[in-house]
Amino acid sequence: MIYDTNLFSSYAAGRYEQMQAVKADRPYWRYRHSDAVVHPRPVHVAWNRKVLHADDPWWQTAYPPNGFGCKCFVETLSARDLARMGIPKPPMNRVESMPFAGQTQTVKDRQGHVHTTPKGIDRGWDYAPGKSVSADLARLKAMAQDKLKRLGLAGEVVATLPLSTTRDSPLKAVNLKDLPLVPLAGRNEVDESLRRLAVNQPDWFPFGYQGLSIVDGGETLFAAVEEGQLYLSNADALIPGYRPAESFRSALQKIKAGEPLAFREEYAVETVWHEMMHERTSVVAARRIIGQEPLEEGMIQLAARSTYDRLLMALGSAPPSHQADILENGLAYPSVTRNLLELTRRAGISGEEIERLLLQYRQQWLEPFKKQLAEGLNTKRASSLLGQATIKPLADFRERIDVQIRNAPLRNKE
Repeated sequence: MIYDTNLFSSYAAGRYEQMQAVKADRPYWRYRHSDAVVHPRPVHVAWNRKVLHADDPWWQTAYPPNGFGCKCFVETLSARDLARMGIPKPPMNRVESMPFAGQTQTVKDRQGHVHTTPKGIDRGWDYAPGKSVSADLARLKAMAQDKLKRLGLAGEVVATLPLSTTRDSPLKAVNLKDLPLVPLAGRNEVDESLRRLAVNQPDWFPFGYQGLSIVDGGETLFAAVEEGQLYLSNADALIPGYRPAESFRSALQKIKAGEPLAFREEYAVETVWHEMMHERTSVVAARRIIGQEPLEEGMIQLAARSTYDRLLMALGSAPPSHQADILENGLAYPSVTRNLLELTRRAGISGEEIERLLLQYRQQWLEPFKKQLAEGLNTKRASSLLGQATIKPLADFRERIDVQIRNAPLRNKE
């Protein structure tokens, strides 16, 4: 619980910084309750889909998460979004429109002390997780620069966490078939390249290659795959100027011409490899069963970023030029991935090892489950086995990180 809460709070803070950076264009925020929570809080459910101005003081205490296990999140909206959805623009200081506004609750701690908090917010959670991030980064930067001076070294320390330009919002269940299809020049060539790849590398396509859909993913996704059908977004709502489908098409053209790839073109190749890895490892169902979104997605992120050179080479490209940069600064889920990257480095676990672990569990757990299902296993037993098959690698991976970090030699603090 503590691990998951800290991880979720980490990318909530990153998301807060990102939303602040685009506030001029998307000045309205909508509270969203996560369906992944097994025991939803009634107050949080009442806040679901409520829209307030980004600068409304209500967010200073109620920006999620609002307690242990809370997986609520916030969406940004533009004036055009509100008009399209028929939602009137909320004026500033519209706190009174929120359910339970102004109400409080009292809780006792273990020592019997009574504490008063806003209704629906656990004790110690009445703040915006990302509000102090910029100040903390500035403070750490100043401390690092001071230490360089004391050591007689010169240099400029820069923040390495690109919070304001990258996406780090909670995963959500999406009906991919509902996403609107959009055109892409050269779509047929992209589709044909993927079909040839599936013939040459069948192990990479456990469901076969069923086709390519170019969609408007909006703020929801870069790409997704479902039983062999690949969905690539050609929208740039997540990262201005970055259209995954167009970048992947451009990458294929440059590979064919023998030209070097730009960062975003190479990252689009990694994005496709990432989705292929979801199907190869088959752990994606865990997010719907136990709400393990951050850990599961972080594992796939690290595994894919560490091994996508295989896809590049299979497509006829030279070795990657931006792999180190993509590993550190990939555009999706930066706080989750960088947090897990630091933990795995301290534990001595590589991205290639993560991939092997996930594939191993597919063989040990998922394949036997599928065989028993085909033999007429009852639905209740099937659900139980599927839960074990998807939870097991995540639980074991967390334990392995904890054990290896605990057993690692202590580092000199200086």
